[in-house]
Amino acid sequence: MIPIVLAWLSRKHRVDSAEFSRSFLQITAIILFLCLTMRFLTSRSAFHPDSYQRSHFRIDSMMVGVALRHLLDKKSKLVNFALRNKRLSCATAIALSAPAAFLSRSNSFQFSFGFLFLSISSAIFIICIYDDGLVALKNNPIVRALSSIGIYSYNIYLWHYFIPKIEPLGFNTVTGFLFPELQI
Repeated sequence: MIPIVLAWLSRKHRVDSAEFSRSFLQITAIILFLCLTMRFLTSRSAFHPDSYQRSHFRIDSMMVGVALRHLLDKKSKLVNFALRNKRLSCATAIALSAPAAFLSRSNSFQFSFGFLFLSISSAIFIICIYDDGLVALKNNPIVRALSSIGIYSYNIYLWHYFIPKIEPLGFNTVTGFLFPELQI
């Protein structure tokens, strides 16, 4: 969905134009609102605790990341404000991520607003380290190792649900023996 939106916008406006940025951020806001609304309405009715795994409930997190990249590239006023006020920015990010530390994903607030708050807080933290932190971290061996894992992390995330379901690997037998209270 995101590549389709970006391709459509790039045909409509030059990518480096203000119109592209304005349209992109408006579409991002609409997607965030629609995703939040879907999660909020679902949290008010009967929903399964694993509903958070469905893409249409989490696409706003990806849009926050794409919008963050765009804002960083454009050196937007919002990014400059966050960089000038790092303490305020970090405090805001901590406040936005706090509910995730105390509420389960099946809590209606965490399921609806909490996921969006967590995405935004992650974006704020990235802005805070982006300016001066990346140069210092680039040659750090731990950061390089984590970065190489990051290249594959989304693929690992996509497959982590299905691997335990493959019985010939004996995963269920081993985990059933080691962790009898674990239900797969």
